[in-house]
Amino acid sequence: MCYESGAPSSVTVSSTVNGTSTTVAELEVPYSDIVSVRFKSSAGQGVLQGSIALPEPLKLEKGFKGGDVLVVVQRRGAGYVPVAAASNYVQPEGTSFFYNPKFATTVRLPQGVSLAIPAGATNAPQVFLVGVHDTGDDYPLVDIYPPVPLTKPATVQLPVIARAASATLSNQAPPSPRPQAVPPGGSLASQAQTQAARASGPMSIEINATGTVPRTPRAAQSDKQSSTATTDEALTSDAGTAAAAAAACNQYGWCNCADQLAYPQNQQNIANGLTATGTTYLNWCTTIAPYVHITVTNMADSRERFTVKHSPKVGTSAPPSYLPPRLPLVRITSWSPNTQVMTNGFYWQGDEGTSTGQTGLADGHVHNFATGLGDNLALGGSCQDYPSPPYNACNTFSPHGNKRVMLMPATGTAWSWVDNGAAGVISNSLSYVSSSTSIVKNGVCSTDTTSSRWTAVGNTSGGRLIFMSSTTDGQTSAAELCAVFKAMGVNNAIRMDGGPSAAMAVDGALKNPLGGLYFVKYGTMRYIAYGLKVSYPGW
Repeated sequence: MCYESGAPSSVTVSSTVNGTSTTVAELEVPYSDIVSVRFKSSAGQGVLQGSIALPEPLKLEKGFKGGDVLVVVQRRGAGYVPVAAASNYVQPEGTSFFYNPKFATTVRLPQGVSLAIPAGATNAPQVFLVGVHDTGDDYPLVDIYPPVPLTKPATVQLPVIARAASATLSNQAPPSPRPQAVPPGGSLASQAQTQAARASGPMSIEINATGTVPRTPRAAQSDKQSSTATTDEALTSDAGTAAAAAAACNQYGWCNCADQLAYPQNQQNIANGLTATGTTYLNWCTTIAPYVHITVTNMADSRERFTVKHSPKVGTSAPPSYLPPRLPLVRITSWSPNTQVMTNGFYWQGDEGTSTGQTGLADGHVHNFATGLGDNLALGGSCQDYPSPPYNACNTFSPHGNKRVMLMPATGTAWSWVDNGAAGVISNSLSYVSSSTSIVKNGVCSTDTTSSRWTAVGNTSGGRLIFMSSTTDGQTSAAELCAVFKAMGVNNAIRMDGGPSAAMAVDGALKNPLGGLYFVKYGTMRYIAYGLKVSYPGW
């Protein structure tokens, strides 16, 4: 017998006694905590009756898409009674399945992925939610929620993703150069020895706990995923891939991201990659701290363009409401076709970004040239969106704290950085973004140790634009990111939005889809107010 809710207010009760799901009843349930399932007593043969408490309350809160409840029953006399239960959230972008430890279970998942869990792998039944994502790499990324220890290892089979040449960028897709390898002896291998061929066959990985499945051999071999994650850890680091990789470093032998990036031959590898398209993507620090994806763009390359990307504002500030037009919240992949790099921007005020149709007002200083998205107003949004009257001149608005502002032309390297705590327009001839947190300011590192998933952006005096964005299950801080930016020659960088907002798409492929409870609530990625885009002219 199972209880399933396809939406927070809708409940379908189904029976699986005969091996298939048969609807028993349709009910309505408000946003609430489900703590138990009760079956009303009635006369007759084969009757199911009694009640059972869930191991953990299923909290059907705003933003969540619903829940699944599994009830295991046992024959007792002429009827049946519930003997075990489990629950989990529903996410339409994922695949839910029930696991009863009395039986081995094999699940066929999207993109040809399979998951085999032997009998007796857990002490109690489980409802698992699995996200399978194409991140543009050889193998899919798989995230299994909730994170639980397995007393017997499960096996995840990952097929190689067959893909043609990029359909959007053709020869303009950012290359991904490989770093120099460090063998056990400490001397550096030749570049020829480190150029691994593209994967040609499936990868089979044994896991000792559910979570984000590691896709690198070293991380997989040393997989020691934690079974004692707190609620906050479950939101951002379900898998423990980062912890597993820390013991093994990465597949090229580097244990320190900054050292790897600063090494002269690796700097040359980056420079070589930039000659092809002006932008290069680095996955070198995805399995070592600070667990980030990195892109480097040579803005001195005349082919490159930088844009603050957003959708047209909706609404009007006309009376009687005088409410300013708002930005539709959008997933960055809707902007990323024909784009080399796209990341999320800074905060916004408004809806949470859990689904389409939501809107918000940009926070801080942010302009796409003459189009103002945010002018650091305490109310959010841009001065040009508030009519006068009833509002006064923009500089009379209450500001929203001091911001570090990065100002950029569409092309070239004439960047500048300013501190601005006022409300108002800085420039109509430049694009600019801002943040309340500097990672490195005029060469001085931040001391902010707030740990989460983050996106960050900075530039070098030589004309390179650097983006970093946390992996699916990685965590970092501004203080930790500073050393990595400085290793790339960056003396000024700021932190963008983080947590479920942190996202990076390269050549249209999202590199860091959400996992854990973030995936449960937001799906593959969050809907955000605007993004930062690098592309070629006309894109």
